[in-house]
Amino acid sequence: MSHPNPPQHILVIDDDHSFRNTLRLALTSERNTVELACDGREALKKLSKKKFDIVFTDLVMPQMTGIDLARSIRSKYPGQVIVMATGNPDFLGPNAKKANPMDIIVVKPLSLGTITDALKRAHEINKDRKKAESLAANEKNPHP
Repeated sequence: MSHPNPPQHILVIDDDHSFRNTLRLALTSERNTVELACDGREALKKLSKKKFDIVFTDLVMPQMTGIDLARSIRSKYPGQVIVMATGNPDFLGPNAKKANPMDIIVVKPLSLGTITDALKRAHEINKDRKKAESLAANEKNPHP
């Protein structure tokens, strides 16, 4: 199997135990390290302690929806790449699409190809954000 994407550290949040573990297996087969959380509260706790390259979250979860979780993550960790997995791709109305806190939306059931494509897109987003941060830092502190 070829590995087009570099290894990434990924947090998977889903209240469905079997989906969480299936996604973990698919992601680790692509050389990634994966941590699991069963809800938004556990995810936020993990994010406060570690940096993740990608957050994969479900849309429909008890106590805190995936959208609420994504908004919370975006406010605390603005550069965090967020992938939303949902069985309902039309969950965002026209107005909500403008304020969408997710970087990538994937539709369940997920194929390995869909997962690989999302990882590639997430890696590109991370590269672009790091480049932008570096340019902004250089503009603030130009070298003589």
